Amino acid sequence: MTWLELFRNHAADAEDYSAGEWIYREGELGTLLFILLSGEAELSRRSGTVARLVAPDFFGESTALGAPIREDSARALTATRVLPIGPARLRALSDKHPSLEAVLAQAAARRRPLPPDPVAAPAQPAAGASSERSPLS
Repeated sequence: MTWLELFRNHAADAEDYSAGEWIYREGELGTLLFILLSGEAELSRRSGTVARLVAPDFFGESTALGAPIREDSARALTATRVLPIGPARLRALSDKHPSLEAVLAQAAARRRPLPPDPVAAPAQPAAGASSERSPLS
C-alpha cells in the first residue's frame, strides 16, 4: 500500500504552497506529519540540504513521533500540495497499519542530524599565531 492510498480519504484537508514558500522552519514547535501529494519540496538545516522530496514522499516524521522541535526546515520548490496528518489521525492509522510507525521511525533516524564529530573539530591556531584572517586570504 502506498502513502497516497493510505491517506486518500483525507485529501480534502490538503494545503497548497507556492514555490519558495516555507511549510515549516527548523526550531519551530510541531506535531504534524506531511504527505507530499504533488510538487517538490526540500528539507534543509543550517548545515545544508537534507533531502529533496517528490510525491508521495513524507516529512515531519520526527515531531509526529514525539520530538517537540522541528529538526529541519521544509520549503516548497515548486507549486506543492501537502496533506498534514495530526497526532490523533496518525495514531488511528498506526493502529490499523502497525508497520507505519516503524517506517516513520526509520525515516526519522535517516534524517536525524548527526552529533558534532569531536575528531573533526576545527584546528586551533599554533601558539603565537593570530586567528585573524589576513586581508589576502
